[in-house]
Amino acid sequence: MRISKDLLAVLAATLITLTAQAQDVHFSMFDMAPLTMNPANTGNLEGSFRIGGIYRDQWNNISNATGFRTPNIYLDLPLVSLGKQKMSFLGFGLNFINDRRGTASLNNTGISLSAAGHFAMGSLKRSRLSIGLQGGIVMERIDQSALNLADEWDPNNLPGGPTGGTNDNLANDNVTYPDFALGLMFSSTVNNRFSYEIGFASQHLAEPDEAFMAQTAAPEEYRKRPRKYLGHAQFDIALTDKISLYPKAFYQFQQNASEFNLQTLVGFHMNQQKDFTLLAGAGYRFGDSFFPRIGVNYKQFKVGFAYDINVGSLANFTQAQGFEVALSYIARIYPRIVRPPRIFCPRF
Repeated sequence: MRISKDLLAVLAATLITLTAQAQDVHFSMFDMAPLTMNPANTGNLEGSFRIGGIYRDQWNNISNATGFRTPNIYLDLPLVSLGKQKMSFLGFGLNFINDRRGTASLNNTGISLSAAGHFAMGSLKRSRLSIGLQGGIVMERIDQSALNLADEWDPNNLPGGPTGGTNDNLANDNVTYPDFALGLMFSSTVNNRFSYEIGFASQHLAEPDEAFMAQTAAPEEYRKRPRKYLGHAQFDIALTDKISLYPKAFYQFQQNASEFNLQTLVGFHMNQQKDFTLLAGAGYRFGDSFFPRIGVNYKQFKVGFAYDINVGSLANFTQAQGFEVALSYIARIYPRIVRPPRIFCPRF
């Protein structure tokens, strides 16, 4: 039986909605969402505090369906110095994220607090070990009236619409649960032309129950939000006084799903102070999308933009695409008491 392109698009959008609950947020510019990526990033900055945000918009053109829309806003600061030399310190942060997914308007909203300890290492204190913990509340809700399930489709009347009847009515329109994450990161300045950071994190440590169905309607293993593990690395390589290279990598897996994001930016420093840098590059999320990326670092401001071009299975019948825009600002309102300049701080 031949099924029309429009029906395939509708079924794909429905599948996205049904599976979205088991999927986590991801950003192409993962480094512009530091507290969402790894709580060990909390307070990892030179200044009084950092405020920023990133917005992702994806797959809005699949059969006029509502795609994925994800804003993330964060605030963090280094607050407590440790030791006489004040080269180790504690950071604290607040993170807000909302993810609206699919035709049934599945909304996932999380508010969390995080804390991280940053400990200077080595005789020259040019390296740092960071350990972070994050905890908060997640609220999910769904519009059942907009949800079309498999048993609503008549296989003898394709590509006809849904019949409106289903045996899979959900017990709840919303669920709320606590959520926790733990992260570890190591950063180092090898010399004045090379520095790096490598981090690992585990999210959804307690594997909370996030099911909309009644407890008797689904086995326990299908009700939990699976624990997720991720790793990330960033490098700062000064090729010349005017040009720097910023390779970045991100990998995460959750149950049977995984993601590998590899990208590189080239920075063009417009002055000797290197506080005005133009950035351009591209990345690839294996099996999913290719994305060009641009940005500007101007003093305490960072701005980034990325545009996803889908090359995965959805590209077979629709041009599924998305974009991200991000901004962060580091304020310096009082004399810095932690983190001397020789300690590594990635520019972007």
